[in-house]
Amino acid sequence: MTSPALILLGEPDTRPDGLPDGTVWPGPDTLVLMNRQIRSDTDPARLTRFADDRWDLNPGIFEGHARSQTLNFEILPEPLRLATKFYIWQLITTPKPAPCGARRRTGWPCTRSRSSSTALCSTS
Repeated sequence: MTSPALILLGEPDTRPDGLPDGTVWPGPDTLVLMNRQIRSDTDPARLTRFADDRWDLNPGIFEGHARSQTLNFEILPEPLRLATKFYIWQLITTPKPAPCGARRRTGWPCTRSRSSSTALCSTS
């Protein structure tokens, strides 16, 4: 079975060499919250893009009591900024594995940490 080739979302300004096949790499205009539900009162033109150095995550937060959530990448050294943005973008846009209670439906094994009663799902 072969992996899909590198997937580019738009024309990236920069991307690291040596990305593995199947990597989804965002373009500068890729929406940070592209796979998230957005509040209905959000102006789509104001949604944060991957190239922005300050990401506003508030359009994807529905709890009225939640504090404002923004990420400021300007505080990071320039050589680390792109990699950090890509890592956090992946955390935001990649679907999470099914909870351990869904094991019967998904077939994913569930394990428990020895130091904690917290269940950890794994694919192996």
